[in-house]
Amino acid sequence: MSVEEAEEIYGKMTDSLDFSNEETKELYNELITSAIEYAGIRSGWSILEPEERAEKDRHRTACHDAYISNLNIFGRYFNELGLDNSWRQQIGDDRKRIGDFACYIALFNGLGAR
Repeated sequence: MSVEEAEEIYGKMTDSLDFSNEETKELYNELITSAIEYAGIRSGWSILEPEERAEKDRHRTACHDAYISNLNIFGRYFNELGLDNSWRQQIGDDRKRIGDFACYIALFNGLGAR
């Protein structure tokens, strides 16, 4: 996934939302929090020793699963609101690609916080 594609998807995901709605805000925050947590683990993965990876692998997988679950919930929420959720299909179902998008979410939110 390129940064341009991730920006496009993220824009589709956020541009049509009413953040004054408490449910929207809550679901969005859960998605972002889980994406950032997973991205943090993934970004440090390459510097871990094999023993550390083995020790932390279960937690990494659980965080990835939680993020995917939140992403799917958010996509279904778009359907409930009658909003275009083509962004969810654009991400697809490949775990690595979904994980890539978590890293982009962390990037976009990190840069947006300055």
